[in-house]
Amino acid sequence: MTTYYVGGGGSDANNGTSWATRKLTLNGVEDIPVAAGDTVYVGPGVYRELLTCDVSGSAGNPITYIADVTGEHTDGIGGVVRITGSDNDTTIARANCITASAKNYRTFRGFTFDLTSGPQVNNGSSCGNWIIEYCSFGDGTSNGYSSNTAGNDITIQGCIFYGVRGTQACIYLNSGSTRDNSNILIQNCLFLFSGTAIQDSRIGGVIVKHCAFFGCNRHIQV
Repeated sequence: MTTYYVGGGGSDANNGTSWATRKLTLNGVEDIPVAAGDTVYVGPGVYRELLTCDVSGSAGNPITYIADVTGEHTDGIGGVVRITGSDNDTTIARANCITASAKNYRTFRGFTFDLTSGPQVNNGSSCGNWIIEYCSFGDGTSNGYSSNTAGNDITIQGCIFYGVRGTQACIYLNSGSTRDNSNILIQNCLFLFSGTAIQDSRIGGVIVKHCAFFGCNRHIQV
């Protein structure tokens, strides 16, 4: 189990095992590759890239990316840790901020996501045991979080979703056939001024609790 660091002023030629030898990009540390039980502290700043999850964690040993908004583990100053689909904060250049397929036991904490043409976090087919917590999703033309043929054991908690445009959903859960007992928990989230807050298509075992909805076209659509 290794702790890695990412931040501005780093280099992907570094080993990433200290702030002084930090990686520059998220993919730079992912491609080491990270392994089950590893923790990645991401320093404040703007990351204009699509992070592709290449490996899985394991039960009791997830791979955890933490946005170090306090600066305690990185630059000592702190600030927003933003992953964006735009290269200039005006036009959209990428479909997602994070994407994965069949990668399990992943945790993402404290990030700000925005400006993508597709789901900001695209949890693709058969991804299970994910935790998305204390993140902000906003200002995109598609979903905030999307899970197609959703994996089991997904927790989304303490997140804010805002400005998801048109008829898109802040959280979109979709399966081509009916699935029961998926164990998906959405709790303590805030949904603001968006299309549909939560859309669930053919997935059972979804619990939504302690959430607030303001200015959405639909709160929950099934």
